[in-house]
Amino acid sequence: MVQPVENRHNGATAQGTSLKKQLNASRLRFVEASVLRPVPGSGSAELWAQNVATDHMVTCRWTVDGGWEDPVIKPFGDLTISPLASCIHYATQCFEGMKVYRGFDNRVRLFRPDRNANRLAMSAKRVSLPDVDAEQLVELIKSLVRIDAARWLPEPGSFRYIRPALIGTGCQLGVQVPKEATLLIAMVCWPDFSTDSPPGVEARSDLRLLTSRNDTIRAWPGGFGYVKVGANYGPSFRSHCEAQEAGYDQILWLFGDDGQVTEAGASNFFAIVKNELTSKLQLLTAPLTDKLILDGVTRRSVLELVESRLARELEVRETKFTISDLEAAWKQGCLLEAFVSGTAFFIKEVSTIRVGDLLIGIASGILGQYYSARHTLEQYRSACVIAAYSVPWGKWSLQATIRQHPGLLYGVSDEAKAGIPLFRQMYQIDRRDVLEVIDSRYIDSTNGELSEATPDAVLSRIIGERHAELWPINKPAWKVIVLEHIHACKDRESNHVALVRFDIAFLAHHAIADGLSGISFHRSLMEHFQDISRELSPPPWPMVFDEIRATPAPVEDCVDCLSCTCAICSSSNSCDEQVWSGAVISPVPAVGFKSMVRMVTIPTERLSDVLQKCKRSNITLTGLLHALICTSLYRGIKDVPGFRVVTPFSVRRHTKASDRDIVNHISFLTSYVPRTELSKIEKCEPGSATEEQHIIQLARSVGSDMAIKVNQFPHGGMATQLSHVQDFMSLCESQGGKKRSCTYELSNLGSASNISTPNSSNLKLEKLAFTQCGMVAGPAIGFNCASIRECQTNMGTKMESEIVTEWIILIPDIEGSYETRMMIIDGSAIIARAKTEAEILDVLKTDIYVRKGVWDLDKARIIPRGKTFALEEITMPPLKEHQVYVKVEYAAFNPTDRLALDVNAFGDGAVLGCDFAGTIVEAHPNVTKFQIGDNIAGFIWGGEIKGLGAYSMYTIADERLSFKIPHNTSPAQASSVPLAASTSWLALFSGDCLALSRDNFAKKPSLLIWGGSSVVGYFAIQLAKLYNIEVATTCSPRNFEQARQAGATHVFDYNDEDVTPKIKAALPNLAHVFDTIGNATSSATAAEAISNSEGVLCTVRPGKANTQDVPSHIKVTDVFVFTVFPTAHSYRGKAHWPVKMADHNLGSEFHAKLESLLGDGSLKPPAVRIIGTLSPSTVEEAMKLNRQGRISGEKLIFERLLDVAHE
Repeated sequence: MVQPVENRHNGATAQGTSLKKQLNASRLRFVEASVLRPVPGSGSAELWAQNVATDHMVTCRWTVDGGWEDPVIKPFGDLTISPLASCIHYATQCFEGMKVYRGFDNRVRLFRPDRNANRLAMSAKRVSLPDVDAEQLVELIKSLVRIDAARWLPEPGSFRYIRPALIGTGCQLGVQVPKEATLLIAMVCWPDFSTDSPPGVEARSDLRLLTSRNDTIRAWPGGFGYVKVGANYGPSFRSHCEAQEAGYDQILWLFGDDGQVTEAGASNFFAIVKNELTSKLQLLTAPLTDKLILDGVTRRSVLELVESRLARELEVRETKFTISDLEAAWKQGCLLEAFVSGTAFFIKEVSTIRVGDLLIGIASGILGQYYSARHTLEQYRSACVIAAYSVPWGKWSLQATIRQHPGLLYGVSDEAKAGIPLFRQMYQIDRRDVLEVIDSRYIDSTNGELSEATPDAVLSRIIGERHAELWPINKPAWKVIVLEHIHACKDRESNHVALVRFDIAFLAHHAIADGLSGISFHRSLMEHFQDISRELSPPPWPMVFDEIRATPAPVEDCVDCLSCTCAICSSSNSCDEQVWSGAVISPVPAVGFKSMVRMVTIPTERLSDVLQKCKRSNITLTGLLHALICTSLYRGIKDVPGFRVVTPFSVRRHTKASDRDIVNHISFLTSYVPRTELSKIEKCEPGSATEEQHIIQLARSVGSDMAIKVNQFPHGGMATQLSHVQDFMSLCESQGGKKRSCTYELSNLGSASNISTPNSSNLKLEKLAFTQCGMVAGPAIGFNCASIRECQTNMGTKMESEIVTEWIILIPDIEGSYETRMMIIDGSAIIARAKTEAEILDVLKTDIYVRKGVWDLDKARIIPRGKTFALEEITMPPLKEHQVYVKVEYAAFNPTDRLALDVNAFGDGAVLGCDFAGTIVEAHPNVTKFQIGDNIAGFIWGGEIKGLGAYSMYTIADERLSFKIPHNTSPAQASSVPLAASTSWLALFSGDCLALSRDNFAKKPSLLIWGGSSVVGYFAIQLAKLYNIEVATTCSPRNFEQARQAGATHVFDYNDEDVTPKIKAALPNLAHVFDTIGNATSSATAAEAISNSEGVLCTVRPGKANTQDVPSHIKVTDVFVFTVFPTAHSYRGKAHWPVKMADHNLGSEFHAKLESLLGDGSLKPPAVRIIGTLSPSTVEEAMKLNRQGRISGEKLIFERLLDVAHE
């Protein structure tokens, strides 16, 4: 069908007396596509192919005699041109690149399209193509967007790439101006190069650049580098491919004998440098005057933004500068940052520039700089993780481990920045640089006699000696020491020897590796283990690497808190309390430095006793260790004013770094132990019950302080504090010869359950130890503990060959007892690992809750977990009234799914999952709201009814509790809405919950929503705003802006000690609270903000265990979202909910509104992250992330279960 397209632009008239037609968008015709093209999914291979266009395109023909013909929008397809077309032979061709965006307000926008249109007109003129009216071109682009955006650009925050092009199509040879041309406009699916990466390729946030060779030039004065023509790009592809083959992303194009910096690949290049004379920061970019570079739209926008908003902080300089200028600035520590800009990349940081043999490293982590400075001043040497094994090892597994970890390729460079040596990749690694094998028998021998020293004594001595060494320049900044403990026959004439144990010590520069990196190293070593007898041809040394391997990003690139000015981040780490800290820090440089290491092995039984004591006393192992150390120090040292103790902790769960990465992603916290607390212990008899109680109380105090500070991260973290340091060398130098600020550091690596020895060998891991030399905070005492637990063990330091099972133990309370810890309805839930049920019962029988008569152990249910999910065929129940069969396209993860699994709420064979979005394939005859083929979203209580759940290929929806997905909402986003939004709706407006009024003319009370960054809290804020309810909410500072955009008037940090008085000051008459977190702490704290004597608190977690600390004058209610279904519910035979028709009617009313609320933007879905195709493994992964507390501010979504029959 051909029809005109409405357009408000009146078009242009012919210029002068010419009768040739001008380009006129008002004459646009529309030929609708009869067959629609498939839309590629987010992150798909089709998206990264960059060749999938939308359903339509614009074309318009020009001839030298008639001018521009009427433009037409028609189905996307191939063009037909003559083999003699001018564009094929003479490069009479130009094009543009721009993007169209759908904003989070659901509006579709073009970014400065007039700039692109004017540039296309300039490019056309440069290659003798016809004039293009820029305004008319923009109108044609808008017309294409209006037609295809609804289907091809549905998700807020997404974009598509628009490619206008003009080509000479006349059938002619010979050097002459084209007599015919064709304008075309296509809209193409495009990946986000700034954040994503192709399938199977590791995502990176940076660019690595290789400078161009002297014999290759991209553009020159008088040429055409300033216009967007194909001749600018094709000749550069070969250099681009060579850069990628060498491990780089783009070519940094240089011009002239002096190496003038122009562009990076097809992007504009920027550098931020500090002027040595004025100390002012300058933004450098190449000028347009010589017409060497493209006047990029993003480039121009960057410059205008800096000039208008950052003029005081950053001076814009469009000037010529050379690669030598950048190199000099880098060596002086004045090259602070580099980045590129362009339509494809937006803005992307440059981390590396390779200039010949010189590697300019732009991005150097804060922690890396700090430890590099300390190493240079000989204040910090190395960190070490040692593993002791009992049979021969495979020496050549080391090479496979090196190839697996990019961090192992880096060493201390001879280049420095601001006096601090930088790290660079080693392209060759020799065996003698990274491996040392020692026979322990001859360590103390001066005449060839065998030594009788114990293995631990020998190991301690060797590690102490190696800790004292500094890392050599231009060598890997790590080393492996293999210490072989060989038992020899006493008869010197006999050759009989036996290797009874060997120790592998992984020592590394702390700038590239933390303690967990050592565990990761040993884990990889075991995975690549090969028995020597089976290794016929060991890989050759040295190892050679031809490509760049980037290390994981530094902490500050992953956690944005460096510019935070909150009270935690702004406060100094110094403390006025007087503490004992031993000797002063060694002057710089240290003379005759020695490192002493003493290995102390804790027997398995003793460690088990300690862990059991921690469990019974509800204290952490690290807290107990601190209490024991402080007690020992206080008894041994007189007149101690107090201790300040340091505890490092890993921040990988915040930075998203894998536990398998070799990288330094740590922070630390300090705790003060005052003399007043220690003096209580001094009066006790050593080893007495009274002393033990004081030690436990001290452990609880230290552990509580640690927990608060860990939860505050990244606020107050190590990287945040160091980010304010201007000169690391001066800082470290100033500490020499001064009194330490802290007493000691305790590094507890915890459980190393991921080190697994090969099943095919007799290799046994006997112990694991962590040591370091030159501690971070300058302590004089180091106590390090690492317990080992492997998948075959329950607890302890030795491995067992028997296979164990993971069990869930459900223990009911004895009737009449009162116990709140880990309560599930009326009992406790425990997860344990053991070989048999008998082992579990043996441990539980000694528990304090059995001895105190709380647990009814005779009625305990012990459930083997084993394989938690399986893919099975099920029979769907028949449809009832108001029901439809839905083919599930997307399913959302909810914490209730994980809880149902952990407590086996619905028994074996249950189909879990609540939220879904999909297509109706069959409907009951009385269904009127939907029809077959409609895309809808809804929810169900997965598992309650046999065979029904969202984690399935098909499920059943109730038309009254589902909604049709509007065009502006993607199915993935829609699947995140039903359960969470319905929970919020009931909590606010149900008569059994907060019962707030929806009358817009009624006076509304204020509302506190505790947990505004949860998905339920996010919807609750929006719904309250819709009904003019003033909202205060709590969340972490990183989610403040999200809460405000949702509609919160007041936003508070839930970790703020003064959060309650601040809420009271903002809402003095507060009487209504919705707790979306639902634990004892959140409900009690939120209730404190209620000033009204008749206040009410609604929680998402029913049960007295979660609300027992709420004052008695406050009414406590709870919301159970499944009461919107017109059926009774029962949970594990313990909890029952009758039919609540009022809630059902309320829920039906809400779902009737959801399509329009989402469609007009009144209600916005949360951020969603597609975790993968629905499968047992992806569901397990989601549940793992939930258990670890690693899901924040987003909803995890599964794509449809693949139809196995059609794969």
